[in-house]
Amino acid sequence: MEQPALILDPNPDHPVWRRQLFEADFYLFKQWTLDSKGSGLPYTGDSYCFSLVFSNSGQIKFDLANKAYELHTGYVVVEKGHNYDFRLYPATGSFSIIDFTDDFYEQLLDEYQLRHSSFFGNPNALTLGLRTTPVIDYLFYQLWQPGGEMSRLGRDQLVLQLVQEVVGRIENHDPNEPLTLYKRFHLNSIEQAKAYLHREFNRDLSLLDLADHCCVSPFHLGRLFKTHTGYTPYYYLVSIRLAHAERLLRDTALPVTDIGFASGFNSLEYFITAFRHRYQRSPAQYRKQGPL
Repeated sequence: MEQPALILDPNPDHPVWRRQLFEADFYLFKQWTLDSKGSGLPYTGDSYCFSLVFSNSGQIKFDLANKAYELHTGYVVVEKGHNYDFRLYPATGSFSIIDFTDDFYEQLLDEYQLRHSSFFGNPNALTLGLRTTPVIDYLFYQLWQPGGEMSRLGRDQLVLQLVQEVVGRIENHDPNEPLTLYKRFHLNSIEQAKAYLHREFNRDLSLLDLADHCCVSPFHLGRLFKTHTGYTPYYYLVSIRLAHAERLLRDTALPVTDIGFASGFNSLEYFITAFRHRYQRSPAQYRKQGPL
């Protein structure tokens, strides 16, 4: 498939390369890439009613609805959208934006009974930054880098799952949880480690494999990964595998045994036990009855 064209912002003081990756009936998926040269410039956004902003690489500093954010891997910024100003500052990196239609937002509020929730029901809360989970990271990675053609239906389903996971995270997050900042070297290591786990989750990986890929010691990587994500590398990997297995159970007719091995589990018994622990049902029951 031919890549969408990159559009350079006409103001040379702050180059922003913008790409529209794909558009569906209820959302628009965009990617912005920043150049560190130039001065921060204000942009007035005519945003949709509801948007999700994810970091692809680097650390992006911006002001949104009079609130400052430092966006990097492991965090998502949620916008309710009120045509407010935002200011991007010089940085090197890229991020993705998923804009949703007004109709979708209204349906979302009703479907999940969010009109009186602490965030969606608060007219003074316009934006929110929160730490992601391994499942959110997995869904976004599959959406952003699917590794091939994806049907419209498959992509729409991924987006709906992503929204569902983010909404669940919003309703259960700690409002006092800070957005932790990291040195550029640390951020590079985390980005490399997470990308490697998302690409190679179906292989029998070791901590040494992961550390060698990131060019750091296993001890340093283990501590850094847990500090940044809130999870050990092993827990993060198992979570990716279970999310992939859940998707295959729902979207394919593959046998449970094949799904377990395709998701990186080398023991059917362990796969069933881990899946039951996470989803409160065995893989076979989940396929028949869906989530609780």
